[in-house]
Amino acid sequence: MDRGPDPRPPQHGTLDSCLFAHTNPVFVIADGEPIRSAEDAAFFVRWIERTVEDLTP
Repeated sequence: MDRGPDPRPPQHGTLDSCLFAHTNPVFVIADGEPIRSAEDAAFFVRWIERTVEDLTP
């Protein structure tokens, strides 16, 4: 059901009232080096791209 735009004012300093998540990066250091995974990064890039496609009219 489409209820139209949210009439409430934005909250918590957001630019709009459609904010549904907020994340922070997590940095992990092991043996003095950051842990990095190109495979994991590619997974999340694909996930973000699919999400953007789903939200694009």
